[in-house]
Amino acid sequence: MKSWKWYWLLIRPKNLGLTLLLQAVFMMASSRVKGNSESFASLFRIDWSNFRWPEAGLVTLSCLLTAAAGYVINDLYDVETDHINRPRKRIIAQHISPVSAKRFYYALSVLGLVFAFMSGWGMGLLVAAIALLLHYYSSDLKGTPWQGNVLIALMGGMVVYVASRGVHQVQSGYFAEFALLAFWATLAREITKDAEDVEGDAHSGYQTLAVTKGVKSAKRRAQLSYFCLLGSIVLLQLFGLKLSGLHRMLFFGYAWIVVMGLWFYGLIRLTQAQSSTDFKQSANLQKWLMLVGLMWVWFLP
Repeated sequence: MKSWKWYWLLIRPKNLGLTLLLQAVFMMASSRVKGNSESFASLFRIDWSNFRWPEAGLVTLSCLLTAAAGYVINDLYDVETDHINRPRKRIIAQHISPVSAKRFYYALSVLGLVFAFMSGWGMGLLVAAIALLLHYYSSDLKGTPWQGNVLIALMGGMVVYVASRGVHQVQSGYFAEFALLAFWATLAREITKDAEDVEGDAHSGYQTLAVTKGVKSAKRRAQLSYFCLLGSIVLLQLFGLKLSGLHRMLFFGYAWIVVMGLWFYGLIRLTQAQSSTDFKQSANLQKWLMLVGLMWVWFLP
């Protein structure tokens, strides 16, 4: 494989693609044209003038680059841990030298900051703070019982919330409400991943909840976060009560068949999880739940 492809894999292109998709969806959802039409097509009428150009593109680019830098610095600090947890997926020290990876990290971070400050001082300072926190997570917080998980969950919510900087009117985007949903979904997933990686984390001296209290305790905390996520889902359903006709049917159909259906299935898989493979499958399922849950914004009034 060519060397540039390893750099491409290092920044988790699938995850970045999901970030790009979600920010675009939330910007468009907040820009839908209001009307009395009950047709399905009316859900997809977009007022493109509600976008703040070029800020919308700059905000998304800065988020993508900062997230990519976060993945790189995370792998830099996880070289030994990944040797146990993910030996086949390890890139740094196997295909890319740590020195080259560090240079790549700085390049991504600087570009992310440049685009952020181009969109405004507020966004620039916010992205600078996020970049520092992601570095702090990788260097100090990753191996803590809960602090690192909470920080990453906050970053997950921030991906949704900062998309509001790309539009003029934000009322139909429900950015804060869905940022809370993303927070609880990410927190549950991070705790589940700690249960998956308990062997490598213990070898590296990390003091995660799964290491210090045991996998069963970590599972209970993940389940608690999962039920908090359910609270966010129920709260969002209250906004759909003002809908009528076709839109109401689509809203609650998506909520109960897709979102709630996947939530119940995810809870069952998490409860039954015992091995590292089980927890990995549960964590992947939680990622899909967060994705379909956030896509639900399109059916809100």
